[in-house]
Amino acid sequence: MRSPRVASLARGFAALSFLGLVLSVSAVAVVAVGAESVQTWTWYFRMERAMALGTPLVLAFAACSLVAGFVVVWVAGESDR
Repeated sequence: MRSPRVASLARGFAALSFLGLVLSVSAVAVVAVGAESVQTWTWYFRMERAMALGTPLVLAFAACSLVAGFVVVWVAGESDR
C-alpha cells in the first residue's frame, strides 16, 4: 500500500507538469497570434524563435504529464485496496 505522501506528491507532480504544458503552449500561441496580426517579417522571425525554444519544452512537459498521469492512476489503484 502506498503512503498518502506518495499519492499527494504524484498528484502535485501531475498538476505542475500539466500546468507547465498548458502555459508553454499558450505562450507560443500568443507569439504566433501576435505575428499573424502584425504580419511583419520581424514578428514571423520571433514566432519561429518561440517555436524553436518552445518545442523541446512542450515535449518535456508532455512526457512528464503522460508519466505523471500513469503514476497517479497506479497510486490511486493501490490506495483502493
